[in-house]
Amino acid sequence: MENPQILRILSKDDLHLEELGIGVNGDKHTRTALFCIIPDSDKSYNFIVGMLYTQLFQELYFQADFRNGGKLPIQVTLMMDEFANVALPDDFCSLLSTMRSRRISAIIIIQNLAQIKALFKDTWETITGNCDTLVKGSYIPCKAVRILREYTRYRYKLVSCRSSEKNRYQNALTVCNVALDSVVSDIFGKSSTSIIDYLLDQSGTSINHEEIASKLLRNLKSKEDAVIESVEGYQMTDTQKYRMRLVRAHMDYITAEINDVDKMIENMISSNPDFENAVRFLCTIPGVKRDSAITIISEIGTDMSQFSGSKRLCCWAGLTPDSNESAGKKKSVWITRAGVYLKPALVQCAHAAVKSDKSPYYKKKYEALVKRRGKKRAIIAIARMILTAIYQMLSTGEEWNPSNLYKIDMPVALVEKQKAKAIRQAKKLLQREGTLPPDKPLAS
Repeated sequence: MENPQILRILSKDDLHLEELGIGVNGDKHTRTALFCIIPDSDKSYNFIVGMLYTQLFQELYFQADFRNGGKLPIQVTLMMDEFANVALPDDFCSLLSTMRSRRISAIIIIQNLAQIKALFKDTWETITGNCDTLVKGSYIPCKAVRILREYTRYRYKLVSCRSSEKNRYQNALTVCNVALDSVVSDIFGKSSTSIIDYLLDQSGTSINHEEIASKLLRNLKSKEDAVIESVEGYQMTDTQKYRMRLVRAHMDYITAEINDVDKMIENMISSNPDFENAVRFLCTIPGVKRDSAITIISEIGTDMSQFSGSKRLCCWAGLTPDSNESAGKKKSVWITRAGVYLKPALVQCAHAAVKSDKSPYYKKKYEALVKRRGKKRAIIAIARMILTAIYQMLSTGEEWNPSNLYKIDMPVALVEKQKAKAIRQAKKLLQREGTLPPDKPLAS
């Protein structure tokens, strides 16, 4: 207290702390902010902040209880950074329990929960219980994963942009009375592209049937009449032709960009042994291909210690439903909006997994779920199963081998053995109940 600067600060009160809750000169339409900056390396004068907190609560409580009917006119929010390093009022737990009714709230910022436990050994649960929201630190991957994530997300945007251009191209064909998409499986295939180029070069509306037939390849030769009928009577103006050429040029440019990004991603994966091993590891899961595995690794990384469990990871990926329960009744809810890039990749893997006959594990699971939950919920459930398997595989290093896999993908000999055993057990049960007569003893 012998420091002249400290004495000058404490000699008189010119902060007007009550204005934080009632406004400048009592005008509730004004707002006041108070900043208290303390060094993080020297705690010698942290007691001053503790004195400030004590006086602040006294002033605000007095204004709320005796001047404003129990509530402050202005909501006061305390951003309590460096909470563990600042001296606090002795009755802080009781203040935290009662400040909300007076329109005072506190945002406590700490490194981890252990700091609260160390400061308030007996009452730390009271502090956490009075908090309406506990926000944990977000998952920030390492630099290599962040760079890979930037490329995979940019590739996702490029693919989406190309899909939009394909839809515009398709719409232009529909406007021009070209129904080629009703005959061919891929409107952007070689045969379709050759036919559309021929139509773009034509000046009138008539077509040469032999010229169209000469551009058909492989299986389309058997659909010659249907192809000619789909383009017969087309009406393509110069405006539509110019628009289609622009759209196709843009699609070709985007495709070239996607190829360049793919090369960059492959170079990053091949140059990092951890990424390469993890991608190959995930490709053993039914429905997960290399592109999907790279996307998953770019989103969650290879270190699963960032997540406390598979349930946390599934929640982070947006594969868990919200909680909407009142009076013991659970209402229908949707999954969260998290996992903007990860969730679509997992859903895509789920769609591929439920169609696989080579590894029918997820297919059987899907068939059991879809009967009572519907197709969309069943697909989300399969996507969550895949992500749970990924968490366990990356955490333990074990290969994909579910504990109940033998029930789904069982050898024929083992299936017959299980059936015979079940028949014997059922027969013994019926004999004990008296429904079947006991077996006759063998003659000696």
